[in-house]
Amino acid sequence: MKRRVLALATVGITVAGAAAIYALVDRSDDSATTPTNANAFNCNTFQIPAPAGATVESLAATAVPAGTFQVPGTPPLGGYPVADVPAHCEVTVTLTHPGANDHAKVQV
Repeated sequence: MKRRVLALATVGITVAGAAAIYALVDRSDDSATTPTNANAFNCNTFQIPAPAGATVESLAATAVPAGTFQVPGTPPLGGYPVADVPAHCEVTVTLTHPGANDHAKVQV
């Protein structure tokens, strides 16, 4: 069971990474390139295929404007600001193996 969850999480990271790249390059909204909206992204939701033996339960892409990102947690591993983060799409994918009662939520 642990191997299945680890494999699902690994595949989830790969799927979410691919989804994030797709969302980042989808700048089909012409207003995104105008000076008044230079940081906007078109983070439309889209469909991606699930890996063999898994099902995509949910997929969401949200536009995040440029600015300062606060790393969650406490020092030394977190709790500090990161300045000048470019605008991007935050992609969340939840995967499962049907019948296994497992869920892997990956956010990129």
